[in-house]
Amino acid sequence: MSDSEDPYSLTLPSDVKQAVVHSNHQQKIHRVLFDRQGIKKEFFVTETGARSGILVVCNDSILMVRQYRLILDAESLEIPGGKVDAKETPKDAALRECYEETGVKCLNAKMLLPYHVGLDTTYNPTFIFYATEFNQPVKQLKANPAEVVETYWVPINDSLKSIASGDIMDVMTITAILGFNSLIKSTCI
Repeated sequence: MSDSEDPYSLTLPSDVKQAVVHSNHQQKIHRVLFDRQGIKKEFFVTETGARSGILVVCNDSILMVRQYRLILDAESLEIPGGKVDAKETPKDAALRECYEETGVKCLNAKMLLPYHVGLDTTYNPTFIFYATEFNQPVKQLKANPAEVVETYWVPINDSLKSIASGDIMDVMTITAILGFNSLIKSTCI
């Protein structure tokens, strides 16, 4: 699939000059020359493609995975998620990632919220879904060793404390938990 066919590829205003200065299987780096109304700036925009994740909720607990992250050089506690592949919708990607990482197949995924990690030099549209119905009984969770170290259920209140203490550092996970807690859970009380 070419960039022009990918609905999640970077599209900049037509009046800016740009060129891809680096590209590999994980990212593209665009050099962008902005010149409008006397304001001249040079940007280097990193495009990593769309990401999608899912917050799976059961009895006031959420499904979490622990996986190694290079930037931290440590394991990170996160919701299931990952890259949106070519010809895949964000929802399909979230469902696929959850199944690949945990063995859980979600049945009623709903959009929680979309967002962008950055708006100047990072292009990584991100989509978060949530689900309360799935086909995997709680006791049969099995982490996929190629994807994650461990899979388990964490009480929502404990996850909020883990955000506050810095034990959860992943922005998609933090956004999902806080978004669910304020947008969905608070309306069910």
